[in-house]
Amino acid sequence: MQKVTDFLEQFGAKATLFEFTIDTSVGDSGEFTPFLNLWAFKADPERFTNAMKSAEENDDINFLYDVVEEVGVSNFEVPLDSFFPDWPENLEEGEAKLKQSLADLVKQSGFQGDVYFHHVDTLPLEKI
Repeated sequence: MQKVTDFLEQFGAKATLFEFTIDTSVGDSGEFTPFLNLWAFKADPERFTNAMKSAEENDDINFLYDVVEEVGVSNFEVPLDSFFPDWPENLEEGEAKLKQSLADLVKQSGFQGDVYFHHVDTLPLEKI
């Protein structure tokens, strides 16, 4: 999870919120492999809250991306094999461990903004 720590350090001073998203890619074996994608955004909190409501009401995550400014991104660089060794089995157990690990890293980084977690293209975003 060093890449997450590095990402938090690199963009924590510029961002008002982070989005951590589970996504999958096809590995060399031809099987889907889970990764953690990382985004750092600047956003007005009130506009983001309103966009979150609209996104959930319309089941369209793109409402959120209309009110944020991307300041950093890292895609498919953080493999999650250790959290999900039997992907896609035991998702709840792996997610609980991953969210706790992420919450610990965010706390250690000193970041004071909001941090959201979800699976790619799904709502709602869960605040961690």
